[in-house]
Amino acid sequence: MMKYLVNVAMQIASQILFNLPTEVKALNILDTPYSGQQAMLPLYESLGIEDVTTAEVVESLTKLMWPSGNQRFWYGFFFFLFF
Repeated sequence: MMKYLVNVAMQIASQILFNLPTEVKALNILDTPYSGQQAMLPLYESLGIEDVTTAEVVESLTKLMWPSGNQRFWYGFFFFLFF
């Protein structure tokens, strides 16, 4: 049951993140090649997040994508990280 809940939490967090406008997702800039926002093809999009296994990185990404916060996204990732 726990594996199912973690899977659902990640799906929800991913949907929330990918539903953002491209201009907002483009704020995610990383120094590592082929990471950060990648929208090269019309039907393909990726969004790299380095060291996503720490709460600080998730909090930083949340603040970058939603300056006013997004608890649903944060709790989805929190559930994934710690359970």
